[in-house]
Amino acid sequence: MFKVTNLSVERNRPIINDISFSVNKGKLLCVVGKSGVGKSTLLHCLAGLIPQSQGTIVLNHQKQNFSDQGLIPGYKDVVLMNQDFALDNYHLVEENLKNACSLLPTPIQQEWVNELLTLFELNHLKKEKAIHLSGGEQQRLAFAVALAKEPSVLLLDEPFSNMDVHLKDKVMNYLILLKKRQKTAIIMVTHNGQEALNISDHIVFLEKGKMQRFAQPKEVYFFPFSFYEAVFFGKINEIKINREKLLFRPQQYEIEENKNAISIEIQFKRKHFYGIFELYEYSYKKTPIYLLQKNDVILEKIFVTASNEKKLE
Repeated sequence: MFKVTNLSVERNRPIINDISFSVNKGKLLCVVGKSGVGKSTLLHCLAGLIPQSQGTIVLNHQKQNFSDQGLIPGYKDVVLMNQDFALDNYHLVEENLKNACSLLPTPIQQEWVNELLTLFELNHLKKEKAIHLSGGEQQRLAFAVALAKEPSVLLLDEPFSNMDVHLKDKVMNYLILLKKRQKTAIIMVTHNGQEALNISDHIVFLEKGKMQRFAQPKEVYFFPFSFYEAVFFGKINEIKINREKLLFRPQQYEIEENKNAISIEIQFKRKHFYGIFELYEYSYKKTPIYLLQKNDVILEKIFVTASNEKKLE
């Protein structure tokens, strides 16, 4: 287990404050929030590259103590893949991967290198020097190098930012399988809430350097604490009823009367293509309402279950 307790970091000013969570082996946690809330700083601290001002980091019951005196910076068995890539620029792509897994038995090394070259679609570049790769190719290689090291804890900073949809889906699916196979604890930073919902076992939501949420994806999606949090994870409807604000997702409604639900009269505006569904835009007292529908029926009234109600400050 990788456990963080009351972690704070200050660098001339507070950046992250009093953060606590844990990640078990074979699990993936996503840290979500807008730019500047301290996501990357958190990863650098968890990797042992910068010191915390307070709090503890524990890996497999061993407290991790920061030191800037070691030959290799950072904590043992914790690997960070960040936006700097940190590749051996004058080594071949294949050599970068071989160096990363050099501690593995020799017969396994080449098999593992080949698997990663194929996954990240780098086979045609394996004899190229890393410095000659494009930015997107370097990012893919850096991701592959991080996986090749088979760490106990893998820290990923926006790993899918330069990938097309096809490769992103492919690597996401592989990562889900790999974390279970290698029993790796993975912490991934992203500003993309949909990515977090798709891949994570738990989500940490940061706002102004503080942890506002630590919960499973379904709980974060269907029961947001605030409108600000909710919009990170998809479309959300917000309407005011009797001085209270009601938040509900486009699929969180019924068309048949329910005594435990709130009745809302709506007016149709337009519809948008949304894959196998249509996203219908309505209005309620001039407030836009978005509903996912499979049919072409124009609704005049919907029912939203009262348990979905959130009282906001």
